[in-house]
Amino acid sequence: MTSAQRKYKMKDVDMIITSSTILETAATHQGFLQQHRSDWSGSFFTDLQADIDKKVSIHLGIDTAKDLREATAVVIETQTKAVKSLANLKVQIVEDFKQDPLRRDQILKSLGYATYTKLSQTGNQQDLIGILFQFKQNMSDELKKEICMKGTMPKLIDDIIGYADAFKAANITQESFKSSRKSTTHDIVKDFNEIYHSVIKICKMAQKFFDGQPHVQEQFVFSKVGRAISAKASPGTLAKAKAAKAAKEKTS
Repeated sequence: MTSAQRKYKMKDVDMIITSSTILETAATHQGFLQQHRSDWSGSFFTDLQADIDKKVSIHLGIDTAKDLREATAVVIETQTKAVKSLANLKVQIVEDFKQDPLRRDQILKSLGYATYTKLSQTGNQQDLIGILFQFKQNMSDELKKEICMKGTMPKLIDDIIGYADAFKAANITQESFKSSRKSTTHDIVKDFNEIYHSVIKICKMAQKFFDGQPHVQEQFVFSKVGRAISAKASPGTLAKAKAAKAAKEKTS
């Protein structure tokens, strides 16, 4: 049997999340879209979503694509909060210990900030987990007291420590959805290519139908939506995803 080739240049799980997200957008605008396509009438979009959910259940072993999106949303939200909190604490340590650079550098290194620059550039989840657990392990009561005596709020440190377990748990949940099961690679690729083809077709047409409405058009650009909700989105991309979500809610 000739091996099937994927028609998309992203991970299966990211393609599924992107497709399902775009279908939700299409369902929101179905009244307008159905004026342009007779075959999109009735429950077309919900039926297509149901087909995706069925294939996700078969190949990824989870109930629906919605579960996958929700797991990814938790990861992205926790990642965003953790990175922001780490940045807020770092600037306070740098400024509070400016007169004692040796101690400043010791604290930053102990808490994992030696690799923080790399994290801020890549947004890699494993890098973040590493920093958070190093932070949790090395943040002793004495060090916390030393930092807070300079003016840092204790809650900020407590929040960062809490993100260590929360983010690892969310990451594990998401990763468990990424391991294909029950099906052969050929069957997976065949079914997922069909999903991709169906959603890309909707995207290309919808972009034309919403001519003059760029804020809606961009919600049907597959690559842009894919980057915005990517499970390994960088901090910069996360900001764009948040903005895209806000724009979608505003127009819904």
